[in-house]
Amino acid sequence: MDKALRDVGCSVETINDWRDVTFGGRSPEPGEDHVDELRKLVKSKKLTLGIATDGDADRFGIIDSDGSFITLNQLIAILTDYLAESRGWTNGVARSVATSHLVDRVAKERNLKLYETPVGFKFIGELINKDEIILGGEESAGLSIRGHYPEKDGILACLLAIEAVTVRQASLNSQLEDLYRRVGKLESGRIGVKLNDDVSKRLKEKLAQEPTEIAGRKVENINRMDGVKFLFAANSWMLMRPSGTEPMVRIYAEAKTSGIWRNYLMQGGGTYSNRSRAPKKSTSVPRKSRSIMPRWVPYGTTALFALALCFTINFRAFTELTREVEQHESLNQEIEKLTSENLNLQEEIYYLHNDSSVIEREAKKFGFQRKEKKVLVPVDK
Repeated sequence: MDKALRDVGCSVETINDWRDVTFGGRSPEPGEDHVDELRKLVKSKKLTLGIATDGDADRFGIIDSDGSFITLNQLIAILTDYLAESRGWTNGVARSVATSHLVDRVAKERNLKLYETPVGFKFIGELINKDEIILGGEESAGLSIRGHYPEKDGILACLLAIEAVTVRQASLNSQLEDLYRRVGKLESGRIGVKLNDDVSKRLKEKLAQEPTEIAGRKVENINRMDGVKFLFAANSWMLMRPSGTEPMVRIYAEAKTSGIWRNYLMQGGGTYSNRSRAPKKSTSVPRKSRSIMPRWVPYGTTALFALALCFTINFRAFTELTREVEQHESLNQEIEKLTSENLNLQEEIYYLHNDSSVIEREAKKFGFQRKEKKVLVPVDK
């Protein structure tokens, strides 16, 4: 990739371009937490962009000129807008069920059909093969476009980002802010919650239910395409998707701002339950006195309260796991104690069989004494 850029006249600074099977002691994934060196280089040398891929270049990471990390959720929206504008393409756009709905808004503004797929790039690849989309992407940093190989291509994603910045003469963040002004802002987050087998089983049973509310918020729709996706008001949503390979549930959520859902997550009090749809009883409190919260707060708290739910699940799982560990440790201690006592008893039995002084001492405890120095008999009272 660096050679291709130099060939067309770009000034390129390259790092980590040698074979290292340990990846420098860190994860090979070019995620936000793994590109600090690239970020520092971009800021210190005032570069236009920082681009990164993993070892086989199917995933990518991008640092904008100000050092901020551009997520796939943001880039897929920017590139959808850019390709529709620059290429004049009118085909649809695809995203996985776990990917931001920001691209939905761009597609609506550009009059493009939106396809939602299960997690797994093969589903997006099928749409590329059928020439039904101009671009498809997953939030896990996988992207490809119309006419290209129907698989994730990190090099292509990086080159498209460079093209968009060069042609539009605007940073990715500037383009993103322009999108926000036109279609509104959405921000998303994801966490992974490890579960033991028992809790994982009960979680799947719980997710099989049809809740009408979660943490007091109305569920407007439920999507079971892949996992369970709860849709709420104001374009907020939460997806809970158990892993098929390990005892873990991945939680994805989106809302207008990140600060509100992060604060809600910290509260750690989310849950969901089935409730009737009967209207709530009115109170005698005057309407203006019912709440001191700004009008925008309910939207944010609606948004990713789902993560509060996962925090609760995580806490419960952790509590149960801790209890099991404590019980396990207690059993180990008891086993060690019994083993020690057993060894002591075996030692005593050995001496009772082989040491005459010990035999005589123990016999006296039960009222026996020697007679003719051969046989132990009861003492007459």
